Amino acid sequence: MEVTSPFDRLSDYVATPRLASLALSPDGERLVATVQTLDEKRSGYVTSLWELDQSGVAAPVRLTYGASSESLAGFTAAGDVLFSAKRGDDAMTYLLPRAGGEARAVI
Repeated sequence: MEVTSPFDRLSDYVATPRLASLALSPDGERLVATVQTLDEKRSGYVTSLWELDQSGVAAPVRLTYGASSESLAGFTAAGDVLFSAKRGDDAMTYLLPRAGGEARAVI
Protein backbone atom coordinates (compact mmCIF):
# COMPACT_ATOMS: atom_id res chain seq x y z
CA MET A 1 0.00 0.00 0.00
CA GLU A 2 1.43 3.32 -1.08
CA VAL A 3 1.30 6.15 1.43
CA THR A 4 0.30 9.48 -0.04
CA SER A 5 0.43 12.96 1.39
CA PRO A 6 -0.80 16.39 0.29
CA PHE A 7 2.73 17.02 -0.92
CA ASP A 8 2.57 14.31 -3.59
CA ARG A 9 0.36 16.30 -6.00
CA LEU A 10 0.22 20.05 -6.45
CA SER A 11 -3.60 20.06 -6.57
CA ASP A 12 -3.74 18.30 -3.17
CA TYR A 13 -1.21 20.69 -1.68
CA VAL A 14 -3.14 23.74 -2.91
CA ALA A 15 -6.36 22.29 -1.42
CA THR A 16 -4.83 21.83 2.04
CA PRO A 17 -6.42 24.27 4.56
CA ARG A 18 -3.99 26.99 5.64
CA LEU A 19 -3.56 28.67 8.99
CA ALA A 20 -3.42 32.38 8.19
CA SER A 21 -3.17 33.89 11.68
CA LEU A 22 -3.67 33.32 15.39
CA ALA A 23 -5.02 35.71 18.01
CA LEU A 24 -5.09 35.29 21.79
CA SER A 25 -7.74 37.07 23.87
CA PRO A 26 -6.54 39.66 26.42
CA ASP A 27 -7.24 37.27 29.32
CA GLY A 28 -5.30 34.49 27.56
CA GLU A 29 -8.25 32.09 27.61
CA ARG A 30 -9.35 32.11 23.96
CA LEU A 31 -7.25 31.31 20.92
CA VAL A 32 -8.83 32.07 17.54
CA ALA A 33 -7.34 31.13 14.18
CA THR A 34 -8.14 32.32 10.68
CA VAL A 35 -8.14 29.35 8.33
CA GLN A 36 -8.10 29.57 4.53
CA THR A 37 -9.75 26.87 2.41
CA LEU A 38 -10.39 26.61 -1.31
CA ASP A 39 -13.69 28.03 -2.50
CA GLU A 40 -16.24 25.86 -4.34
CA LYS A 41 -14.76 26.76 -7.74
CA ARG A 42 -11.26 25.88 -6.49
CA SER A 43 -10.08 29.20 -7.87
CA GLY A 44 -9.59 31.20 -4.68
CA TYR A 45 -9.57 30.96 -0.91
CA VAL A 46 -12.26 31.66 1.69
CA THR A 47 -11.28 32.50 5.25
CA SER A 48 -13.21 31.42 8.35
CA LEU A 49 -12.60 31.81 12.08
CA TRP A 50 -12.02 28.83 14.36
CA GLU A 51 -11.59 28.64 18.13
CA LEU A 52 -8.79 26.32 19.22
CA ASP A 53 -8.52 24.48 22.52
CA GLN A 54 -5.16 25.51 23.93
CA SER A 55 -4.81 22.22 25.80
CA GLY A 56 -5.18 20.29 22.53
CA VAL A 57 -7.91 18.05 23.97
CA ALA A 58 -11.07 19.39 22.32
CA ALA A 59 -11.57 19.62 18.57
CA PRO A 60 -11.44 23.08 16.96
CA VAL A 61 -14.81 24.85 16.76
CA ARG A 62 -15.76 26.81 13.65
CA LEU A 63 -17.07 30.26 14.63
CA THR A 64 -18.01 31.79 11.27
CA TYR A 65 -19.80 30.42 8.22
CA GLY A 66 -19.95 33.36 5.81
CA ALA A 67 -20.11 32.92 2.05
CA SER A 68 -17.16 35.27 1.71
CA SER A 69 -14.07 35.62 3.85
CA GLU A 70 -13.96 36.90 7.40
CA SER A 71 -10.93 38.52 8.96
CA LEU A 72 -10.21 38.65 12.66
CA ALA A 73 -10.14 42.18 14.00
CA GLY A 74 -9.44 41.22 17.62
CA PHE A 75 -11.15 40.84 20.96
CA THR A 76 -13.11 43.07 23.30
CA ALA A 77 -12.01 43.32 26.94
CA ALA A 78 -14.81 40.85 27.75
CA GLY A 79 -13.40 38.28 25.30
CA ASP A 80 -15.97 38.75 22.52
CA VAL A 81 -14.56 38.23 19.02
CA LEU A 82 -14.57 41.16 16.60
CA PHE A 83 -14.26 40.36 12.91
CA SER A 84 -14.78 41.99 9.53
CA ALA A 85 -16.90 40.35 6.85
CA LYS A 86 -18.65 41.16 3.64
CA ARG A 87 -22.36 40.32 3.68
CA GLY A 88 -24.03 41.16 0.39
CA ASP A 89 -22.49 44.37 -0.92
CA ASP A 90 -21.52 45.75 2.49
CA ALA A 91 -18.35 45.13 4.46
CA MET A 92 -18.93 45.52 8.18
CA THR A 93 -17.47 44.72 11.56
CA TYR A 94 -19.27 42.10 13.63
CA LEU A 95 -19.19 41.06 17.27
CA LEU A 96 -19.45 37.38 18.16
CA PRO A 97 -20.33 37.06 21.88
CA ARG A 98 -18.00 35.05 24.06
CA ALA A 99 -20.98 33.10 25.41
CA GLY A 100 -21.93 32.05 21.86
CA GLY A 101 -24.88 32.87 19.68
CA GLU A 102 -25.26 34.90 16.51
CA ALA A 103 -22.81 37.55 15.40
CA ARG A 104 -24.22 41.06 15.22
CA ALA A 105 -23.06 44.05 13.21
CA VAL A 106 -21.39 46.76 15.29
CA ILE A 107 -20.20 49.16 12.58
